[in-house]
Amino acid sequence: MKTTFENASKVIRAIAQFHGKYWHEANENFQSTLQGTNDPYMIQHSFEWLPSSFSFLYLTRMMGTTQEEFAHYTQNNVQNLLTNFDKGFTALTAVVDVLAKNNDSKYEKMVQQVATIAQDKENIMKQYAQSLKNVCEVFPRTIVHGDFRSENMAIMNDEQDCEIKVVDWQCTSVGCGLWDVSTYIVQCLDPELRHEWETQLLELYHDSLNKSLGQGRNVSLEDIKMYYNSCKWFELNFVASTIGPAWKNHVDQGKDLTSAGRLFEVGVTIISRVSSAICEMYEA
Repeated sequence: MKTTFENASKVIRAIAQFHGKYWHEANENFQSTLQGTNDPYMIQHSFEWLPSSFSFLYLTRMMGTTQEEFAHYTQNNVQNLLTNFDKGFTALTAVVDVLAKNNDSKYEKMVQQVATIAQDKENIMKQYAQSLKNVCEVFPRTIVHGDFRSENMAIMNDEQDCEIKVVDWQCTSVGCGLWDVSTYIVQCLDPELRHEWETQLLELYHDSLNKSLGQGRNVSLEDIKMYYNSCKWFELNFVASTIGPAWKNHVDQGKDLTSAGRLFEVGVTIISRVSSAICEMYEA
C-alpha cells in the first residue's frame, strides 16, 4: 500500500469506526456491549473466547470481563512481561553494539537511539510498567487487531462502502484500541512523515471514533493522545521481544547480521522508527 496522507487517513478512519463498534469502559462487561450491535456475525457468535491483548505480550491467555478480573490476571503476570522485555532488550542492544562496530553511517542514528534508551533502561522499564497498569486497569477496551501494519491491509478503491480491507487476524484480542493506532503510525510511517501527520491522524481518529460511538458517548482528544502515547511502549516491547532475539540468534550462529536479508532489512526499519518515537516521547 502506497504511503500517502490520503491512504493513512483511510486507514485511521476505518480502524476508528471498527473500534467504536465494540468500545467499552474498563468496568463494563464486553459481551453486554454487543447486545445493541447490528453486525450479523457478532449477533450469531459469542466473543467471550477472545483473549486480552496481554496474551500477545507473552502473558497468560485469558479474558477478564470486569476491571477487577482483568487486573487480577495481569498483575499476576506483569513481572513475567517485564522480565521478557528486559531479556529481549538486552539481546537487542548486544546485537546493535555488534552492528555499531561496522561503522556504517546508514545505521548510525539507529545505533545512537537504541543506546540512548539503553542508558536509562531502568526508568524506561518503570514507564513501561506504568503503561501496562493504565491499559490493564483504566483505559477503555475494544476489539484490537493486534498486528495493524500496512502489510496486512489493502485500499479498496473500487468499493465505496469499504475503504480498506484488513487480513491476518490471528492476534485479535480485547484491549486498548490505540495499540492498533500506535502500531500503524509508529511502525509504518518514517519519522519524518510521523512528525508531519501524527497530530492530524490522531484528531481524525478522535472524530471518527466519536461518530461511531454515537450520541451520549464521547472520548476526549486528550484521552486519545494519552492512550496512544502509553501504547507506544508496546511497540518497544515488540522490537525487544521479537527482533532482538531473532537477530541475536543469527549472530550467535556466527553469521553476519547484514546477510540476514529481509530479517535484517525489516528489522532496521522498524527499530529505527520505534526507537525514534520512544526517544522523542521520553525526551519530551
